Amino acid sequence: MILLGEWCRYLEDAEVKEMTPLGEKFAIAIEARKANALKPTRLIQTEHSPQTQGPTDDVKDFLVCFSGLGDDSPEGRVAREHEWLSLDANGNGLASLAEVDRWINHSLVSKCRKERGERLWHLFRPCYIRAFN
Repeated sequence: MILLGEWCRYLEDAEVKEMTPLGEKFAIAIEARKANALKPTRLIQTEHSPQTQGPTDDVKDFLVCFSGLGDDSPEGRVAREHEWLSLDANGNGLASLAEVDRWINHSLVSKCRKERGERLWHLFRPCYIRAFN
């Protein structure tokens, strides 16, 4: 199986090797990526947490909302089954992205207050949307 990223890199390399007009543009982009990779990264400091290592308060709050669902115990199983009933809104045994998105939003808002839950939902939404696909 060939991954899309591998296929794209192969095509880029082929275009660069043949020195096509598109290959010249790819070569410039590749050099820019290499230059950026060599730059030291800096930690992003937010107003909520000082510059430290480890997860931010936002990550901790997000994970706490779903922490009981990962337990490998009878209680964890009961919690997952209960949440599945609210997650699978149409009862077809599958979870669409829209259903997962609605469930995560509802869970965050109900467990973290409306304003904080909405903020966490907007903050982490790109992550789980990409993970869903």
